[in-house]
Amino acid sequence: KSETSLINMIRPYLQSEDEIDKYLMIGSLRSHDMIGDMPVTEMIYIHSKLLIIDDDLVICGSANLNDRSMDGARDSELCMVIEDAEKVPSRVNGQMVKVGKAGHELRLKLMAEHFGLSEEEVSDFLDSDTWLNLWTIMKRNTQIYREIFGLIPDNLVRSADQYAALQAQSDIDKYPELVKNLKGHVVEFPYEFLIDDNLDFPTLSAGNFLPDSAFS
Repeated sequence: KSETSLINMIRPYLQSEDEIDKYLMIGSLRSHDMIGDMPVTEMIYIHSKLLIIDDDLVICGSANLNDRSMDGARDSELCMVIEDAEKVPSRVNGQMVKVGKAGHELRLKLMAEHFGLSEEEVSDFLDSDTWLNLWTIMKRNTQIYREIFGLIPDNLVRSADQYAALQAQSDIDKYPELVKNLKGHVVEFPYEFLIDDNLDFPTLSAGNFLPDSAFS
């Protein structure tokens, strides 16, 4: 909801709300399995943070992009930075460029695994056809999990009273049929979950007497 969030900073430059998908893809990871004869699913949580910039610079470690990690006098963090001197050819938005070997190979491996594609299919991630394919896989995976499990958090549940409607549309018996259409692990990140509800602390609760720095 913050005016300074990346999504809200992009919105003034868009012709329509749907255009945001051309520039920003926010995903998370989900898996599924059988426990006995019951289909189950769970989000995949990876605590380490990874940033790959233009296939040239890799930052991996424990630091978050918030005040607690970046202030320098609060949480202790440890990260490694890889800037490869060895360059390899790669295509970026249709143009041949030189990129770092380590960063390039790591990105290809991770994107191929999480989107269920070959490394060649995710090589030029700025190509419009590649971007559309990745976006389509993320949306389709999300819809499949939605139809089978009807679970939360979900972007369709913008307020708590919408959860029952989501569950009513799901059918666990569809699992054997629909699960075959899943590719990789990527689904939408539910950043609009409960966005219409007021989640502030009650007026006299202890949370209102804590400094903002406790939550940032």
